[in-house]
Amino acid sequence: GNEREIRIMVEQTYDFIQGLPEPFAWLSENIERMKTSEDEWERRLYPDALVLEKLVKRYEQLYRLQKERRRVLDFGDIEHRALEILKDPHTGAFAVIRCSMYLLAFGAAFSLIPGGILGVTAGIFTLSRALSAWAVVSFPKAKKDGLAASFSRTAAERTVRGTSVLWGILGVCLMAAACGPLMAAACTLAAALAFVCYRRMALAEFGGITGDLAGYFLQRAELWQLMAAAAVCAVRPIL
Repeated sequence: GNEREIRIMVEQTYDFIQGLPEPFAWLSENIERMKTSEDEWERRLYPDALVLEKLVKRYEQLYRLQKERRRVLDFGDIEHRALEILKDPHTGAFAVIRCSMYLLAFGAAFSLIPGGILGVTAGIFTLSRALSAWAVVSFPKAKKDGLAASFSRTAAERTVRGTSVLWGILGVCLMAAACGPLMAAACTLAAALAFVCYRRMALAEFGGITGDLAGYFLQRAELWQLMAAAAVCAVRPIL
C-alpha cells in the first residue's frame, strides 16, 4: 500500500538525484551560457524541478497518512499542529472556561486596587504594550505571512525598539508617580517575568511568535501586573 509507494518514490528520487551532473563540473561548463540565456536555462530546468516537487509533495502526503495511521508525531509536527489550532475559528469548551477565569481574575485584581491609586493602571497598560511592540520586531516569527511577521517587515526595527524602551520607562515612571516605588517595582518584575515566559513558550511550542500570541502576552502581562499591584496593596497595611 502506502509503504510500498513511499519506497518506490524514494528510489525514484534517488535515481533522479544520481542522474544529476556533478555541481562544480556542470557550473564550470555552463556558467557562461547561463549568463547569456537565463530564460533558456529556466525552461530546461523547469520540467525536472516540477517532477522533484511532485515527488516531495506526494511523499509528504503519504508520510503524514502513515503517521496518522500509527498515531505518532515528529518533533516539527508539534509546532505545525499548534499553529493550526491558533487558526481554528471555533471556540472549545476549555477556551470559554479559561476566558471566564481570566475575566474573573482581572476583575478581582482590579477591585482590590484602591481608587486613589488607580493611576497605576496607566503605567501597567503602557509597559505591557511597550514590551509587546519590542517583542514583535525582536523575537523570531512562527510564520512568514502572519500578522506579526507582516508588521515586523514593514517596521523600522531600531526605531520601534528605541520607542518601546522609552514608552516602557514612561510606564514605570507613571506607576512610581501614582503609587510609589514599591508597587512600581512589583509590577515591573511581574511584567518582566511574563515577558520571559512568553518568549520561552512561543519558541518551544510554536517556533516563534504570531499576532495571536502577541495578544495573549498582552493580556497575561496586564493580569500579572494587576495581581502584583493588588498583592502590594494587601501587604502595605501589614508593613
